[in-house]
Amino acid sequence: MNYLDPAVGIVILANALALFVVVFGRRSGNVWRGSIALACAVAVVTYLIWRGSYLIDPQGLTSMEGILSRGVFIFEFLNFCDFFVFLATMSRLRNRSSEADRAQAELERVPPEDVPTVDVFVATYNEDWEILEKTIVAIKALRYPAGKVKGYLLDDGKRDWLKERCARENFGYIRRSGNAHKKPGNHNYALSETSGEFIAVFDADFIPMPDFLMRTIGLIASHPKWGILQTPQTFYNCDPMRNNLRLQNALPDDTAMFFTVMEPCRDSWGCSFYVGSSAVIRRKAAEAIGGVVMGYDTEDQITSIAMLQSGFETGFLNETLSTGLAPESLKALFEQRKRWARGSVQILFSKHGPFGPNLTPLQRIMFCQSFWLIGFIAPIFYAMLPAIMWIFHVRLFPNMPPEEVFWLPVFLFSTINLTIWWLSHGLWYPLVSQALQLLLSFEVLPTVLTTLIKPFGEPLLKFNHVTPKGKLAQTTSRINWTVLPWLLGILGATVVGIVAFLADDYQFIGHPDELKSAYLWTFVSSAIVFLGVLGCVSPVYKRSDERFPIRVPIRVTLAGVEFPSETTDLSMGGCKLVEPCPLNRGERVSIYLADIGETAAEVVRVDGNGVSARFLDLPKHTETALFCRIFLDPRNHRRKLDGAARLYTECLRRVIPGFRIGPLA
Repeated sequence: MNYLDPAVGIVILANALALFVVVFGRRSGNVWRGSIALACAVAVVTYLIWRGSYLIDPQGLTSMEGILSRGVFIFEFLNFCDFFVFLATMSRLRNRSSEADRAQAELERVPPEDVPTVDVFVATYNEDWEILEKTIVAIKALRYPAGKVKGYLLDDGKRDWLKERCARENFGYIRRSGNAHKKPGNHNYALSETSGEFIAVFDADFIPMPDFLMRTIGLIASHPKWGILQTPQTFYNCDPMRNNLRLQNALPDDTAMFFTVMEPCRDSWGCSFYVGSSAVIRRKAAEAIGGVVMGYDTEDQITSIAMLQSGFETGFLNETLSTGLAPESLKALFEQRKRWARGSVQILFSKHGPFGPNLTPLQRIMFCQSFWLIGFIAPIFYAMLPAIMWIFHVRLFPNMPPEEVFWLPVFLFSTINLTIWWLSHGLWYPLVSQALQLLLSFEVLPTVLTTLIKPFGEPLLKFNHVTPKGKLAQTTSRINWTVLPWLLGILGATVVGIVAFLADDYQFIGHPDELKSAYLWTFVSSAIVFLGVLGCVSPVYKRSDERFPIRVPIRVTLAGVEFPSETTDLSMGGCKLVEPCPLNRGERVSIYLADIGETAAEVVRVDGNGVSARFLDLPKHTETALFCRIFLDPRNHRRKLDGAARLYTECLRRVIPGFRIGPLA
């Protein structure tokens, strides 16, 4: 192989620079971030020039190879255009925590009667009381001067029992006569019924931390031009992909990269946006644009654009200040993403979109929605390519030197994956994250395409406009039969194509390096598809409450005998105790949890991992104290993941039961 070939040499150098940044760089340093993004961009441009140069001369290409190779090149070019937007976005990062510290200190010096007034909106439609109660308790525990904050449930479900519950809880309740424009219409009606200078907005399942207002109100008040201050959405349960792959302790939530990395990066460009919950809105800014923008399925993002068009700005504070429910099933996840997809495509047809007035060129690029147009086609396209290659006997890299066909794409793949993983702060993993995107693509792509045909009015493909939660999120089948046949079909077609290739006397790929390349990309693609297959199968859920690794000193009483112990995990429904603990399954005990309270409990499991107990008839004051200990401490929502080694080992264990690579730290 000629390593002096310019294209191969440039890509190898870019890969070396990316590796250098990964080893020595600081993710918070914008010089480091810009360097690795630039190196990756150079590698991609070099690849496109290299690939395009061999497609100019059609000599030696079959008609099928010519069509396919040119089609692949055109699609790759479009896909990489979207990738360049991603690289530019991620090349800078802004952390406003020190700024929030100063703003909070300034707010705390203001006399209580002079602090800004705040209304807290919680829009609800069909959520159970078990979900809403957590949010109400958390809002009532917000640290802010008395009389300066009021909480309201905005009930579009018109439930009398909920109105009565809110009255008993001394919590505000607002109900409008109709349901026009869904959530944004609900918010706009509440705006007309309230008067706070700022509005804190939460979805019905979101639980704000006690310091939410103290951390945000001072910051947004110190920026008179800010219309919106957004904070991350974090979740106290695992999303379906983490559960289905049994990677709860290794795989990040699939939105973690967006909320904790991409939004701070967009903030550095002045293009962060409202995401519908865990945000603070300046009333004056909302009123200036006529309220929350209505008529779209993603009113949050388009409201941000409308504010930018009106001369306001947006900000982002990257701190864990609230937590909520991630979609609890594939059904709920798909419905949520269909709504996001439809709303994002609608923006392209809006005066508040990238082609509307009063936006800078940078803002137009940042809100161009290219991900929603390309990001759900690419996974399916690349997953099907190996099967097409083997079945129709077409080379993916025709007329190119075989050595380059192997090495240049390998180094490009390495550079791209290293760059995304590093820029995402380790919240994106090759193969696994791509498998989730593939799984989503089969469900979301039809919504994207039909919205391009009919962006407004009744959608051509029906979906749920409210993400199902609680009991509504559950399904009768553990297997997603919509996506699974497609994935199995792709795997089956690939296997059939390879078998036919091996059995054929005429093998259309002759050079060993070109054959190695074909096998390598087939393996990579098939691994992604297979992980998608595993993601289609949901496990059996036995727990009704999420458990948190919280240690609390306890005192257990059994038949008048007391002994001390400690919890290793804790939930609203029970706890696990450390060993040794002289208890047997079925025994009823009394458990006193330090600084929480006392409750009766039943031992439900005794094994080598400890003793598990289920709480019985929690007293109300103990239940409230337990809720505060679990949900209102931000440290409980910053779980450390096991890392890449554990993640990929667990993936292999799913494929090969009993697989091990020795002990892992």
